[in-house]
Amino acid sequence: MSNEKEMVDSEEKYRLLFKHSLNGIAFHEIVYDSNANQINYVITDVNPMYELLLSIKREDAINKRATEVYRSDKPPYFEIYAKVADTLEPAFFDAYFEPMDKHFKISAFSFEKGKFITVFEDITDKKLAEQKLEESEENLRHFSEDLEQRVNQRTQELLESEQRYKELFNTNPDGIAIINMENKILDVNQALQNMLGYSLEELKGMDFSLITPKKWHESENKAMNDFMEKGYGSYEKEYIRKDGTTLPISLSGWIIKNEQGIPSKIGAFIKDITERKKVDEQIKESEVKYHEAYDRAEIYKDFFAHDISNILQFVLTSVELNNRYQEDPRFKDERIANLDIIKEQITNGANLISNVRRLSQLEEMSLSLQNIEVNRLLENAINLINERFPYKIIDIKIENQNENYSVKANEFLQDVFENIFFNAVKHNEQSPIEILVKQTKTIKQEKSCIKIVFIDNGIGVEDVRKYEIFRREIRGDKSVSGIGLGLLLTKKIIESYNGKIWVEDRIKGNHSNGSKFIVMIPTAD
Repeated sequence: MSNEKEMVDSEEKYRLLFKHSLNGIAFHEIVYDSNANQINYVITDVNPMYELLLSIKREDAINKRATEVYRSDKPPYFEIYAKVADTLEPAFFDAYFEPMDKHFKISAFSFEKGKFITVFEDITDKKLAEQKLEESEENLRHFSEDLEQRVNQRTQELLESEQRYKELFNTNPDGIAIINMENKILDVNQALQNMLGYSLEELKGMDFSLITPKKWHESENKAMNDFMEKGYGSYEKEYIRKDGTTLPISLSGWIIKNEQGIPSKIGAFIKDITERKKVDEQIKESEVKYHEAYDRAEIYKDFFAHDISNILQFVLTSVELNNRYQEDPRFKDERIANLDIIKEQITNGANLISNVRRLSQLEEMSLSLQNIEVNRLLENAINLINERFPYKIIDIKIENQNENYSVKANEFLQDVFENIFFNAVKHNEQSPIEILVKQTKTIKQEKSCIKIVFIDNGIGVEDVRKYEIFRREIRGDKSVSGIGLGLLLTKKIIESYNGKIWVEDRIKGNHSNGSKFIVMIPTAD
């Protein structure tokens, strides 16, 4: 009598597993021809999740051949299933089934020769989410909001024998746990043992709360109350593995009642969602990067439109004045001055376009750092400035030029030097324009750095603007045409080297007598 009751209890337990499984389950028998060759298989039983996942009604599948049910010339995955039914060795694989345009994770096993069981889950959402993530990383525009949706639904079929359900319990890819109403673990399958790193003997009798971080206790108590009211439910939480690490999981559970209809146990399917969490986080990061890139593009577009409009206005005004003066010899000097203004504004426009392009490259590319000789890039920048302002007398001297300093940077460092020289020349009414470059090696926050100081005799920078000229991206200050993007670019480049840039008065306390732009960059050694 005791053995018979145990058998009934066991079948009841595994019947409930079958009924509440989140995976599709189907039983099959191999079809043989007159020569005992395997030619097809017949579906003998399915659970409701099979119907939900495949959109095939039970009555349209039971006792029918696979080729008829799935409308295919050959039985799907016949070679794999035939081998499982013949050797009784299980098989596990992922597959794309084209007639349904779906991806599945499939487990197949056999408890009797000529017959086999399949347990499968629809992983189409996961595959689509992975594709969306790839697209998101490429263009920063397409984001996936959900990678995997699991439907919790009660099912209503009875498996035929204890052996079948034991196979289902132990080969299920998701973790399965049975606990009593005192929260003590009664049974777990191999998948959950693998997840947690505990053996079955270690887990049996353990209080479930001991493997749950304390921060989840309150929410789990609320979930259990919902279970008791509804009879089922699902939520996400974490487990503590045997090695002390945490594991994010999704849990779908249901109440098991005894013969008197009183809740006596709780069954739960437990899925490791580590990869899903990682992909979710990657999508969030991609969304942030996209919005940041979009905001930067709007800022640069605004800056460019404003500055190019000013440049074109200067050119238009100068052209109109020259048209007015062209027949009057008294205004020869004014016409020449206007032509100089036009040339200067064309130079400003070219510099503006170059800065926008460089800013875009700096934002979009991950540039590696290398050992860069400072003197070589300084000399290149000096030559370019002299070519850009041929009508101005410019005297640039480099102290300690014999010191061959190297820094950890890249070729963008020349843009830094060009922009500093450009501003020193542009905002300078002296003749000659004098710029002195000093280089020294120093220690800053326990790091070896090269300090490069650019001293000019220009109009200087007012105290209230010393911190703002590098911050045009933040303030959107349009009051100074031409300077903002160049110094914004300069600041971004220096910061990409883990360096700093700032401006001081050439003569302390008197901003009108020139400026000192100071750059600090870590050395190459």
